[in-house]
Amino acid sequence: MATIRIPQDRWAEVWKFLTSIGPITRIASAPIYEISPQHLEALCHDGLPFELVTPKAAGARSAHAESR
Repeated sequence: MATIRIPQDRWAEVWKFLTSIGPITRIASAPIYEISPQHLEALCHDGLPFELVTPKAAGARSAHAESR
């Protein structure tokens, strides 16, 4: 699993793209998500913007993580 931050100005486009591939999990109040290797490969292939972050930088995963 990879942890990414989606830029606010492109959030809707990237989120729709990711969820069309499969489920993703939001792990912080900021737009930070845990994604699969397939998601990561597709983001890189399509040139969509994202930032890899460490789970520690994203904040601890809470019991209230949202899976979409």
